Amino acid sequence: MTSRRVSLETRSFIDRQTGQVGTRTSCATCGEDGIVTGSKHLPLDVFIQKLARQGWSFSGRAPIKPICPECFMTAPKAATTKQPSPLDPRQLRQAMGLLEQYFDDAAGSYGAGRSDRLIAEEVGVAAAAITALREEAFGPIRADPEVEAIRKDVVDIKTLLAEVDKRLDRLDQARKAPKGAA
Repeated sequence: MTSRRVSLETRSFIDRQTGQVGTRTSCATCGEDGIVTGSKHLPLDVFIQKLARQGWSFSGRAPIKPICPECFMTAPKAATTKQPSPLDPRQLRQAMGLLEQYFDDAAGSYGAGRSDRLIAEEVGVAAAAITALREEAFGPIRADPEVEAIRKDVVDIKTLLAEVDKRLDRLDQARKAPKGAA
């Protein structure tokens, strides 16, 4: 049995202010330090496990490239051909019912407060499954939900301003009316 040699650039350190000892490495993307304190000379596999618990990932072979959690989350993901899990008949009926109720296929958008993600949560499936189902049954979203929300806010504000104008007109008329007139 042969053992695979793994290498990762690490540095031991002692914090001069706190006296704390530890091991650190740097993110291969942004250079941020990944630090594990408590031991100056951790075995490499233990060091990697402890950083992985902090959200770090490791790619490549020797030498391993550490990736900090932020870079890992923002890195473009490779396109996958994996399709979302198929919905069982109960989930399919429930999802279609919610899509028919909340998705306006003529406008190409959801009603207020609805999205693929929220329907997926209600049905208990992945959002990608609802997106695929909606696109197959009703087509793509043609209106940006955020833009639609802003448009609704503008209409609400205009309505509120019209009400304020009416109240100001009534107050103005009341002030101009002769005293004693009812």
